[in-house]
Amino acid sequence: GANGPFYFMEMNTRLQVEHPVTEAITGFDLVEWQFRVAAGERLPAVQDDIRFAGHAIEARLYAEDPARDFLPAPGRISLLEMPAEEDGLRIDGGYRQGDTVASDYDSMLAKIIAHGADRAAALACLTKALDDLVLVGPVTNQAFLARVLRSPAFAAGEIDTGFIAQNRGELLPPAATPGPDILAAAVRHVLRDRAAAAAAAAARHSGDPHSPWRVTDGWRSVLAEPETLRFRTGDTELSVVVDSGTAEGGELRSVGSDGDIVILDGADQVRLTLVRPIAEAAAHEASPGTMAAPMPGKIVQVLVAEGDTVSRGQTLMVLEAMKMEHAIVAPADGRIAAVAFAVGDQVGEGVELL
Repeated sequence: GANGPFYFMEMNTRLQVEHPVTEAITGFDLVEWQFRVAAGERLPAVQDDIRFAGHAIEARLYAEDPARDFLPAPGRISLLEMPAEEDGLRIDGGYRQGDTVASDYDSMLAKIIAHGADRAAALACLTKALDDLVLVGPVTNQAFLARVLRSPAFAAGEIDTGFIAQNRGELLPPAATPGPDILAAAVRHVLRDRAAAAAAAAARHSGDPHSPWRVTDGWRSVLAEPETLRFRTGDTELSVVVDSGTAEGGELRSVGSDGDIVILDGADQVRLTLVRPIAEAAAHEASPGTMAAPMPGKIVQVLVAEGDTVSRGQTLMVLEAMKMEHAIVAPADGRIAAVAFAVGDQVGEGVELL
């Protein structure tokens, strides 16, 4: 009855996703309409009351990895800076810096909606927003979305369900070897970290004005030798000889995230690991032949037991995350020394499974 409880059944499954676009060009909030009608009010407008104004485009920012067939990529958000909502830009988001994107739910982080006088204006507004947005932590589709918006075919509206497959080389290019500007930004980051550590050490000894630990200018009693820093990205390792000009200039931003250095170049990110030979050797000695969970999830199958002999490529476990199943396979021929989890166990990203 009119005074009894009411319930929503989502018959149009696009409503909750795209209604901000409708609101941008008509001024009407269809979700509000649902509540008003459900509360017994009349429909707020009829067809003749609706006028379109301009053009709107929405991009959905997801914690997913386009390079891995858009697999969900949960993780902790270590840095988040959304662009200001002005000049036709609207952002509907549910996460803050420090939050963890869990594997239990849909991995959408935010909806970014741009409104302009025409498609070109809305496109320019949305592209700038994606370039300005800073999100470091989980892998996202930010750079992929920016490439889509810059595609001539997309700008012309020449798209269909085969758009990504037909333009894969443009939209999903292979990772490029970091250039000099990326490496210079990484070097600057390392030197800043060192200076901060030296300043902290000096502060701890500030009670003794004559303490040699107060001196943080890098003075040596012998001529300085050029230093070589080694960085790794994916399977590529790069060496940089640091001299007085290596880290000068440049406008790229760098941030630390989970021990790595992330270089931000518009919507693109490059994640570099500073190679520390002693630490890497110790870690290798501590955990040879281990297999880690690629993302948080639940163990749904364990196909081997301690002592089993396995072959390279053999499926050993199956992990369920974000409604999808992921096989954990043997990286080489060998023998199972230990099985750390059972069916039904929840595991975190990077946890040793076998």
